[in-house]
Amino acid sequence: MSKCNSTTPKPFQNLPSNPELIVWDCDGVLIDSEYLAATVYCHYLRDLGLEIEPHKLFERFPGAADRALLAGLEQVLGVALPRDFLRNVHRGVVTRYMADLQPMPGALDALRNVSKQRRMCVASNSAPALLYTGLLAIDAFELFYPAIFSAADVQRGKPAPDLFLFAAQRMAVAPSSCLVIEDSATGVEAAVKAGMSVIGYCRPERRSSDHQNRLLNAGAHAIVYDLREIPLFLS
Repeated sequence: MSKCNSTTPKPFQNLPSNPELIVWDCDGVLIDSEYLAATVYCHYLRDLGLEIEPHKLFERFPGAADRALLAGLEQVLGVALPRDFLRNVHRGVVTRYMADLQPMPGALDALRNVSKQRRMCVASNSAPALLYTGLLAIDAFELFYPAIFSAADVQRGKPAPDLFLFAAQRMAVAPSSCLVIEDSATGVEAAVKAGMSVIGYCRPERRSSDHQNRLLNAGAHAIVYDLREIPLFLS
């Protein structure tokens, strides 16, 4: 692998040469969770009369925090969701995670290598229970704990910068010394607003789609298709 396999608007424009903190998104970066979670959401939405395919759901609400996702679904349905909807979905997602969740390709190798070189944390729009369960399921929890931050920790999740700024504050690192790894335009936008450099991760099967362009248009400073390339940006 070499840096020339990555894509940048200009060669590594605005990427810190020696980032102090690596901030990882979780869903779609560390854990292959998006489709699993979407299937659970769709199961409960079907009971409410809304037929939607899982891939359409996470394409429509990529990287959304629970509050934003629920608001969007209620707008589509035209009615308020039941009070226990989110609780039931979370229980179902935890069950699926424990049975079927896998790490993203190359994620564990990348984490082990990066953890030897830099401090790390996770900053995710996921609910704490799902975030913790996901990291435990792929044996990555101990690599981060207690540096695990959720949208529940702040008033506004991504695309607002609040979560990334909160993480930097808790880790006592200036935003300009943080390097974020994100797979959604929502997350990239949040990182840029927080004054952080950001690498967009585009999984190989999305390489021919418009996904990488969405990440770049949102402000990503580089694109990688293999998470094992991340340590190359730290030298």
